[in-house]
Amino acid sequence: MGFFEDIGDELKGFVEWLWNKADPPERKSWCAAFYFVAQEDATLDYPETTLDQKMSDAVAAVTLAASAVKDDVHVVYRTVPSDPVTSDPVAKVVRFLGPETGSKFFPDCYDPSTLSFLDTGKDLTCFLNWVYRWCPADHYAIFIWGHSFGPAGLFEPGSGLNLPKPGLAALREAFEQFQATRKAGDPDNGKPNVDREGNSSTTTSPGGSDPDAAVEAWANDPDKKIEIVLFQDCWMSTLETAFEIADSTARMVASQSLIPIGRLYANFMWPYSDLLKALSAASFAEDMTNLIVQFYVDHFAEVLLLPSIPVTLLDLSKVSGLQPPLSALVTKLASLSAAERRPLMEPARLAVLDSTNPFDPILLAGDGALLDILKLCAGLKSALWPALGSLAAQTAAQQAVLDVETELGKLVTLNKEAQPAAAVPLGFQGVSAFHWPPVGVATDDFITAAVRLSISAYRNLELIKQTGWDQLGLEHKPF
Repeated sequence: MGFFEDIGDELKGFVEWLWNKADPPERKSWCAAFYFVAQEDATLDYPETTLDQKMSDAVAAVTLAASAVKDDVHVVYRTVPSDPVTSDPVAKVVRFLGPETGSKFFPDCYDPSTLSFLDTGKDLTCFLNWVYRWCPADHYAIFIWGHSFGPAGLFEPGSGLNLPKPGLAALREAFEQFQATRKAGDPDNGKPNVDREGNSSTTTSPGGSDPDAAVEAWANDPDKKIEIVLFQDCWMSTLETAFEIADSTARMVASQSLIPIGRLYANFMWPYSDLLKALSAASFAEDMTNLIVQFYVDHFAEVLLLPSIPVTLLDLSKVSGLQPPLSALVTKLASLSAAERRPLMEPARLAVLDSTNPFDPILLAGDGALLDILKLCAGLKSALWPALGSLAAQTAAQQAVLDVETELGKLVTLNKEAQPAAAVPLGFQGVSAFHWPPVGVATDDFITAAVRLSISAYRNLELIKQTGWDQLGLEHKPF
């Protein structure tokens, strides 16, 4: 009976797909696409594990939020369960929400195995292609949910899984493919256009007939960047992430620290209803960031262990301006002796550990493998270096720091720490970068353990290729 039920489901899905080929879905102002991943690499430790039930809770919250969203927003989601044997790793039917709730056929664009873990790099690309087909919109907000090791990779960063190494490079490729698809198929500057199914269409604008000029410009942007990506994943506010997706994404919301999700915490499914409603405003990016911060503030009494949850909004259009001065600063720092360089950089390492048990310290905030780059600039400004250099060399070094600091100020649009009332901020400044902890520094091993499994992948990131940051970031790596 199960076999015939499966065939019936497939046939029903195909009929739906064929019908929608003839009657394409309506183009809307926004599409909010949620990509949930419960899959994890069993060879690595995680601050919070067993995500399947938490993912189910989050999907229920998104479904409820979508039922109340305005008619000008598509809402879709994709789930990747942790166990490919007892759960469907392909999730062929993705729910299509708002204003109507129903299922749309999700055809495979690759051939996944039903006996091994799913390749999230290929799957995210496939999902975004599907999103473009079934949820045509002027603007896209993409929510990413699951495990992360920040600069070491999103979802399953190491090589323990039997699939190609995923991570930031896979994220970049999926976003760039989505951008290319939009460029090829979207209407041109609001003019009538024969769309992907041969139907005439015109771009619409968020906010009604009199939209804000900035949002309208995004609708007509020939680059077709994803308007905003929101990471409900740990440690994603890094230069590694920013450089990797800057060509395909306008803005991102992320944290430099740990992000609580799911059932171990009472109310930590983001305020999805308010976030979806915020998309109609010209200030949507700032509004969404503030909503997330306020959500954590309101529920901080239920946070276990964490003293702070920093949330940052980055304007990725500023990455190109940061690249030249950051590359110059890296060169100057790399030319110093290790003995002089280390005390200049170590104050920027921002991590809080509970070392009650020194053999198994509990990470409370940040990570021992991350430097806060604005804190690094502040420290470099307060010292005269190179110590044996001429006045001209020291002046040039200070100018190099100021140039980087100026561009970082443009990149970090909004930065706040959610904490209990009257708590003193820990000092997160908005964006981090990987820096292998030297011997003798008390730290955790979350991110370094993941980077250790994928050194070649890390060295191939855009930040490394464009600035040479690995000269600093990997300087303490043991051989």
